[in-house]
Amino acid sequence: MRVELSLFAFVLCLLLLLGCGHAKPLTDADITDRIVGSWKVDSVLPTGVTASGTVSIFRDGSLTCNTEFVRETRTLNMSYTGTWRADKGLLIETIKTTSNSNLLAVGFVTRDKILQLDDKKLVFEMESGNTITRERSP
Repeated sequence: MRVELSLFAFVLCLLLLLGCGHAKPLTDADITDRIVGSWKVDSVLPTGVTASGTVSIFRDGSLTCNTEFVRETRTLNMSYTGTWRADKGLLIETIKTTSNSNLLAVGFVTRDKILQLDDKKLVFEMESGNTITRERSP
């Protein structure tokens, strides 16, 4: 009886330890597979500007973005296209065309660390340290 109880306690502890483990980090293949789709841009920037729109990421390595920025009564619509790839847990984007080169230059490269990516949510940390959360568009 004592041996069975000890064995039961050991198995229970083992299951608890396994259940409490950290999530496995995303591989570049995971990111490449899961990130394809449309993501909502819906945030308020530290400057008070509201950003809304959509970023569409395609399997062929291209992307498009259409965003509206609003501050008080002023509105700015901006769109851009680019390429993307996953490298060592980073989402690397390179801007190819832009509707406003004063704000976003052709050739500009971003390197965002993917923190979470699933069927509904994308969370990444920008090089500036800001964390951005996006939800998948239907």
